[in-house]
Amino acid sequence: MINRLVVIIILAAGVSLVMGYAYTTFAYFPKLAHDRDLSQSLVGLTIGLNSLPFMIFSIASPFLMKKFGRKTYLAVSQLSLTVGVFIFATLDFVKNKQIFLTLSVLSRLIVGAGMSSYTTAAYSYTTILYKDNIQKGIGRIQAGIGIGPIVCLLASTFIFKWFGFFVTFAVISACMLIVTLIIVIFVPDIKDEAEQEQEETPKSMTYKSWHIFRDLRIIGCIIGAGLAMLLIDAPSALVADRFEELKLPEYLKGLTFLFSNVPFTFTSLVLHRFTKISHRKIIICFGWIFLAIGFLLIGPSGLFHFPERVWLILFGFSFFGISYASLIVTNIPLMQEYASQYEIKDDNMSETKKEQQEFDYKTTTGYISGAFNLSFGLGTMLGPLISPRISAGIGYRGFTDLFSGISILSLLIFITFNLLHLCQNPKQLRNQRDPLEKAMNTSENISKPEEDISNRESLLKSYDTS
Repeated sequence: MINRLVVIIILAAGVSLVMGYAYTTFAYFPKLAHDRDLSQSLVGLTIGLNSLPFMIFSIASPFLMKKFGRKTYLAVSQLSLTVGVFIFATLDFVKNKQIFLTLSVLSRLIVGAGMSSYTTAAYSYTTILYKDNIQKGIGRIQAGIGIGPIVCLLASTFIFKWFGFFVTFAVISACMLIVTLIIVIFVPDIKDEAEQEQEETPKSMTYKSWHIFRDLRIIGCIIGAGLAMLLIDAPSALVADRFEELKLPEYLKGLTFLFSNVPFTFTSLVLHRFTKISHRKIIICFGWIFLAIGFLLIGPSGLFHFPERVWLILFGFSFFGISYASLIVTNIPLMQEYASQYEIKDDNMSETKKEQQEFDYKTTTGYISGAFNLSFGLGTMLGPLISPRISAGIGYRGFTDLFSGISILSLLIFITFNLLHLCQNPKQLRNQRDPLEKAMNTSENISKPEEDISNRESLLKSYDTS
C-alpha cells in the first residue's frame, strides 16, 4: 500500500488549491463585481453562497462515501471543483449584470458542493491513516490550507497583473484537474476494508457512532468551530474595499493575505507537538485571544484610537492566521478524543450490553468530519453575509471592535463551560490521556523487538491501575 505521507501530501494539495481559490476570490472578485454594478451586499452574498451546498453535502458526505467509496467520492469532488472554478474564470468575459450574477451563483454553488465533499473525505482519510496521532495528520492537511493561499496569491499577483482575471482562475482550474488525475492513479480506496469490518461487526457495536452527539462537549466543539469561522471569514467581503480606501495597488491586494497564511501554515505544522505539553483546550483559549487581538489590529481599532496604517492591518492578519490554526486544527482531534471517552447512558440497557458497545472508529470519523464541515460551512456563509450590513451601520472600525468583543465573550463562555463540566466530572481534572495511547504516540516506545513484550506488560499494568 502507498505510504500514508504520500496520500496526505496528495490530499493536502487538493485542499491547498481549494483554499488558494478562496483567497484569490477574496482578493480579485469584489473589484470585478463592482465593475458590473453589483452592490457590496450582493458581493458578500455571492462569496458566502458556496456555504449553502457546503452544509448540505457535509450532512450527506458520510453516507455518500459509504455508498461510492472514499476514492471515487474524492476524485468526483475534485473534478466538480475544476468545473466550478473554470466557470468562475469565464466571468471576466461577461458584461451583462444578470448573466454575471447568474454564473457567479452557479459557480459558487458547484464549488461549495465540491469543497464540502472533498474536505470531508480528506479529513476522513486523515483520521484513519493517522489513527495513532490524529493531531499530526490534521495538522498536515491544515498546512495545505495555509500553503495553498500562499502559492496562489504569490502567483496570482503576477498572473493577474500580466494576463487578467480569466487566466488567473483558469490556471487554478487546470491544477485542480491535475490533482484529480493524481488521486485516480495514486490514492488507495479504503472502502472495501471499511465495509468488511462493518459486515463483520454486529449492528449493536456501532451504537456510539451517532450517539456521540449526545455529548455536550462535542456539540460545544461543533458550535465553536462554526462561530470561529463566522468571525474569521466576516472581514473577507470588506477587506478589499478597505485596502481601496488606503490606496493599495490592485495587484498587491493578493499579497496581503499572505500575512495570515504564513503563520497559519507554521502553526498548523507544529501544533501537534504542543498538545503533548499543553491540553488542546488551552490552545483553543489562546486562539480566541489571538482572534480578539487580530480584530483590533485589522480595523485598526477606533475604540482604542489606533492609527490607520496598512502595516498594522497586515500585522493583525498574522494573528488571524495563528488563531485560525489554534481554533480549527485542534477541533477535530478534540472531538475525536471526546468520542473515544463517551460513556453510554441508557437506563433501559443492561450493563452487559453496555460493555458490548464498542467505538466504531471509521464510522465515527465520517460523522465527526461531516458535523465539523456542516458547522464550518454555516460559519463561512454567515460571516460574509452579515459583515457588510454591520459595517454599513457602525462603520468598518466599529465592526472590527465589535467582533473583537465577541471573540473575548466566546473565550469566557468556553472557559465557563469547561469549568462547569469539570466540576460535574471531577475525575477529568487530571486531564490525562489514555496512557496506552500516549505511549503509542511516543517515538521512544517504538523500540527494539525484544523489548516489546515487557513494554506492553508494563503499559497494560499502568493502564489498569489508572
